[in-house]
Amino acid sequence: MPSPSFVIFEIGLYVLAVLCLIHAWRRGLHLVLGIVAGCIHGFVTENVAITRLHEYYYNRFLIMLCSNPGGWGVAVKCVAPNGCVPLVVPLLEGVLIYAAMSTTDQLNLSWRLRPLLDGLLAMTIDFALDPVVSIGTKCLTADLPQLNLHGLGFWIWQVRPPQEATLGVNLNNFAGWFLGTAVFSFVLRACRRWIQPRWPGLAGKLAAALAAVVATQLVLFVVVEIYTLLVNLLFGQQWIVFSIMIAAAVLVLLRGAAALRHDSPIDWTLLAVPGFLMLFTLGALLLSGLYQLRPLLLALWLVLFVIAGIGFTLPYWQRSAARQSSGSPA
Repeated sequence: MPSPSFVIFEIGLYVLAVLCLIHAWRRGLHLVLGIVAGCIHGFVTENVAITRLHEYYYNRFLIMLCSNPGGWGVAVKCVAPNGCVPLVVPLLEGVLIYAAMSTTDQLNLSWRLRPLLDGLLAMTIDFALDPVVSIGTKCLTADLPQLNLHGLGFWIWQVRPPQEATLGVNLNNFAGWFLGTAVFSFVLRACRRWIQPRWPGLAGKLAAALAAVVATQLVLFVVVEIYTLLVNLLFGQQWIVFSIMIAAAVLVLLRGAAALRHDSPIDWTLLAVPGFLMLFTLGALLLSGLYQLRPLLLALWLVLFVIAGIGFTLPYWQRSAARQSSGSPA
């Protein structure tokens, strides 16, 4: 059997997935299909990353999407022992994208700009989570991995020159979370606005979700190629392109910050998604002793907890302030 940390993470996300599906069902079938589309998008991108790019591989969870899940335990190798994707990973991506999109939908922000904030919110959570639950290795040969940074071992990053790593994680991962979420969010929103009015009913909702999955892969391929060309031909280093991309997204969003709405009622289901992931990360840091081996991760978690807290609670600020000023219970 896997270690308790694997089980808690996996079962917790299954519970979150059910809660999000119920939450979406009450608001509209198109949102349920959006979660499903997000999970499919997550599986496709994960499968490409581990079977073609070979940047990382997964250790075994309870439910694996493959025919050869391998044994229990944490294996650190330079040659991936399998090409499996745990079911929990695309579920994580689907519910996190749903929570981010549902949060930004409550703000007075153009639908074309919401994907930028969606990407930043999802990336913030992964920036806190990934260095704690993964293990980074320097693979100079195929047989002798050199442990770079310790973690729980949910997945193993295999960083090879000239790749750049941040906290043991390939920097492409954080860029991928931002770009993958932003592109999927933009394409799904565009498909809903274009397809559903022209093809009303269940067929239109299904068509919009399916088109979003397919179109996202095509658009993302082009975006990643452009990103790669900027790194290889113009700037030479990943961190420069990554920093420019994130700074540009933040600046664009700051221009419309004054017009944002903050009067929505607090939605505890949406807050439960980043809340669980951030609290699990903190618990893993403290209970495993990682905070002693890598104290920087605890400081980073505190910073990212504040950023994620601000981002995911933006729609509720005025409502919360009004409750406090009136003396009403929270």
